[in-house]
Amino acid sequence: MKATAAVPVAMVGTAIHIIPYEVIKRLARIPGNEGMRATVKLAGCLVSFSVIYGVIGWIVGTRFGIPAGLAASAAGPLSGYVTVLFFERLRRIGGLVEMLHLARGRRTTLTSLLASREAVVAAADPLISSSASRGLS
Repeated sequence: MKATAAVPVAMVGTAIHIIPYEVIKRLARIPGNEGMRATVKLAGCLVSFSVIYGVIGWIVGTRFGIPAGLAASAAGPLSGYVTVLFFERLRRIGGLVEMLHLARGRRTTLTSLLASREAVVAAADPLISSSASRGLS
């Protein structure tokens, strides 16, 4: 339910952030040092996103007034945050779907794996119980 409600905000966040993000991502490939790459990403996104938020605030502010411009400028980082959370959730859902497809396709392997796991647990239980009763846990 939350993911569905986040779709419009995530779409706006994607529209706002995709171009500067992709530009910075490509620029970050230039330095050979991994630390410099991270610095380019961090500083580049900080500067480019701040400029974008300022421009959006200025455009909205000139058309609809200063309070609307400030609200639009503040909504930029919020939409970016919601976008990141939304796409992380989609990635997790995609992983779960892939796992289900694999499990359905390899049902006999999964059944064998679960049986082996049960055998290991059954063999370990007496060892764990005996060491616990001797105070070795």
